Amino acid sequence: MFEKGVSEMDFVLACLCGVLYFLAKSKIGYTLTTAIGSGLFIGFILGLYFNDLKNGLIIGASIQLIYLGVIHTGGNEPSDGELAAVVAIPIALKTGLDAQAAVALAVPFGVLGIFLDQIRRTSNSIWVRKADKYAEEGNADAIWRCATIYPALLAIPLLFLPVFIINMVGQDVVINIMKALPTFVTHGLEVAGGVLPALGFALIMN
Repeated sequence: MFEKGVSEMDFVLACLCGVLYFLAKSKIGYTLTTAIGSGLFIGFILGLYFNDLKNGLIIGASIQLIYLGVIHTGGNEPSDGELAAVVAIPIALKTGLDAQAAVALAVPFGVLGIFLDQIRRTSNSIWVRKADKYAEEGNADAIWRCATIYPALLAIPLLFLPVFIINMVGQDVVINIMKALPTFVTHGLEVAGGVLPALGFALIMN
């Protein structure tokens, strides 16, 4: 089924990242989902997976600093730190990118994640309308299913699959692009990545 060793490892990694993103964004129970979605936690888990806990924590914490002062007004996110972490951290650990370059790589994926989140939110409006209908019928069990089970099931293809595909297929593309970039470009990414955590601190201080 898999090519020798590496492809099997990539499959497990893609599944792991997909599950982490699903748990972080689905908000099941509103319990530990915020902690699970933090760059530090994702860096910890992926650091264990790559047997490189130190760099996993450093990269994860650096990515988390970008979003430190971000306020989710009305529950709306200006950027998706969870997607940034589950894509940038494994690429960085796999290729040996330092924390600054990983941070710069994470930012565009954070923006991409907003589109995924908007699709999820829009699709959840289906269950709200159904719940209203069940409320008129006095069907409490159906209302509960609309509030919990159905959104979680729909979130699997919307949250798990994109991250799985990116890590399974897209990683090699990103890695090859990074290897092909001139030194001055990668250095520029490192400089930009070094500034972004400071921006996170500035936002929260402001």
